[in-house]
Amino acid sequence: MASLSTQWDLTCPVCYDIFKHPLVLPCSHSVCEGCLQKWWTAKPTKRCPVCQTLCSQDKPPVNLALKNMCETFQHRAPLCKPHGEPLRLFCLKDKQLACLVCRDSEKHARHKFKPINEAAQCLREELLMLVTNIMEELENSAKCNHDHAAKHIKEQAKRTEMEIKREFKKIRQFLHQEEEDRISALREEEREKSRTMMEKIEWLNIEMTALSNTIRDVEALSDDVSFLQNYKATVERVQRRLPDPLPLPENALIDVARHLGNLSYSIWDKLKDSDIVSYTPVILNPNTARQGLFLSDDLTSVYCDDTQLCNVPDVPERFHESVLGSKGFSSGSHSWDVEVGDNVYWELGVLEEEEPKEAHGGPCCRSLALINGTYLADYYKYSPLSSGVSENPTEVSSSGSATELSVNQKPRRIRVHLDWERGELSFSDPDSNAHLHTFTHPFTAGRVFPYIHCDDTTHPLKVLTGKVCVSLEDHS
Repeated sequence: MASLSTQWDLTCPVCYDIFKHPLVLPCSHSVCEGCLQKWWTAKPTKRCPVCQTLCSQDKPPVNLALKNMCETFQHRAPLCKPHGEPLRLFCLKDKQLACLVCRDSEKHARHKFKPINEAAQCLREELLMLVTNIMEELENSAKCNHDHAAKHIKEQAKRTEMEIKREFKKIRQFLHQEEEDRISALREEEREKSRTMMEKIEWLNIEMTALSNTIRDVEALSDDVSFLQNYKATVERVQRRLPDPLPLPENALIDVARHLGNLSYSIWDKLKDSDIVSYTPVILNPNTARQGLFLSDDLTSVYCDDTQLCNVPDVPERFHESVLGSKGFSSGSHSWDVEVGDNVYWELGVLEEEEPKEAHGGPCCRSLALINGTYLADYYKYSPLSSGVSENPTEVSSSGSATELSVNQKPRRIRVHLDWERGELSFSDPDSNAHLHTFTHPFTAGRVFPYIHCDDTTHPLKVLTGKVCVSLEDHS
């Protein structure tokens, strides 16, 4: 196909369109057959429309080479759908290809056009500049954020690996100590029962020696009279030394069943009651914690220190205000206790996923929360707003409300109980068994996540561990 730079060589000098049945004149110029007939009809003499050379031929020959080139070009070149003409221009306003008929139509009135090659070169430069600017933005912002995230991932993996090794070291130390204690108990029983058995053996040896002496004494009495005189006393002495029968003492052997019976279970049962193993019903998700919130290594407590920003990557799940539980609930009944102690400002509750609100845009979560043990809040949190509750706990965002509670004293621990099926979220004081409040709300929009907000730099909030209970089933 002819390139864009040679399209003009295939254009008729009269109609400025691709040649249709081109005729070649004696002066070597080519003109469409129809255009030439119209030109000659309007003129008194038959001259070339280009150079005005007089033509002596009434029927100039067809330029077959040019005709074939034009047909090949028209078959391969895109055509204007409304007009069926070759697309040779570009409308700068509408940013679309156009033919010569389009240029003169009312649709493109007062529009500016450029030849395709010029427009392509100009727009190519604009596109390159746009791509360059986007690359610079990616380099300065997105790539920087991703580089930060990649570094943070390595730091997270390193810290997590260290914590895993620390926990397994505790377990290994416990198991090693338990192994030594059990082997020590086994050896102590072995020594005790071996000592008892050796004492019995020694006593038997003494008795057997005495009997041997009796046998020698009997053999030494050659006088029948003396033997018979001492016979009765000798028999009584022998019978006193040899009880009949002489059984092994009770529990003489090692109590193997005590040492090996349900060994792994008994070790696990002891392990779960130790300080090493604990179960926390809510584990905090560090990837949701806002800047300035710091979590403990076991992810069960959180405190605030806005003076030491941890410079964490801005990932989508980060809540920009608080920290959420690592697991969302969509069924069942769940409880967790949080030690608030002397914390000056805190919020506890749940966040429910909801659809984005058109008026605010972005993801939206509904919060049901207890504030400082004295206020209730039911409001929406919109990302990326920093907070739905101001410093005054009675004020909340325009999309929510707060209610003051009447309590005798601020609790030091709060029990949060979620009953998903019944649509209830209740708060109570486990120290006094005082019920504080129950929200009634159908949880139908999505998962429900435990929610903790902390503004105290000296007193962390801690999710307390629960007691692990084991039930055994008898299949006999």
